Amino acid sequence: MWDFSEMEFVPAEKIPSIIEGKEKQYAIMSVNIVTVKQTASIVGQSSSYMRFSVRLAEKYKKKKSIYYQDVTFTQKEDDIYLGPIEVFVASCNIMNHYNSRINDEGLISAVLKNAGKLEKKTLLLDKDYIHEDMTKTKIASFYPYPFEIVGTAEIEKALADRNEKYAFVELIPVGTATNMMMHEIYDCKDGYLLSSGELHNGAFDRYSNWINEDHLNAYVKNYERMNRMAEDRK
Repeated sequence: MWDFSEMEFVPAEKIPSIIEGKEKQYAIMSVNIVTVKQTASIVGQSSSYMRFSVRLAEKYKKKKSIYYQDVTFTQKEDDIYLGPIEVFVASCNIMNHYNSRINDEGLISAVLKNAGKLEKKTLLLDKDYIHEDMTKTKIASFYPYPFEIVGTAEIEKALADRNEKYAFVELIPVGTATNMMMHEIYDCKDGYLLSSGELHNGAFDRYSNWINEDHLNAYVKNYERMNRMAEDRK
């Protein structure tokens, strides 16, 4: 899935010498667990994320990475899960960010290139992400485009095949100590963002991580807004 540049898998013990040697032919992608602790209103609560970050080898010791993407969430640091979907989302987000910078595109311009695509794809909804009150009929009343309710394995297969017929919903950590997640819809072929869920996840009134009425309405609303913006820029 990574076609932005050459990629080489190296033993962990080789990394320190690359960093110390400031070898400019390398950039290093790291995967780390980041824990955020609440110190104010919800004292003691914490959340952990998997963070994919990229640093230039010659500047690796600087705190700031070139770009990073958080994926997967847990409130138990020793119980965090990282699977093919999370690797796909993190890698594609980082790679697509770099491509937009090389092409001298702003973030909005890069996203607007994908306007008009969502309605032509079948949206894969992970059954484990759907609110218990939502039935297939109820989902269809809020989301007018093709969709399927599937398991994780079906989404992983669509990503492995880079199947352009499909898109999928992924939950992305916002970065707070609470378990707040953003809903984002990605193309299964190249990982481009096609739409998103309710901004700030309805905080703090109708807060929900699950796929519900608010998020389904937002998928459509934000997609239609993207289409209007793309049309206005022509």
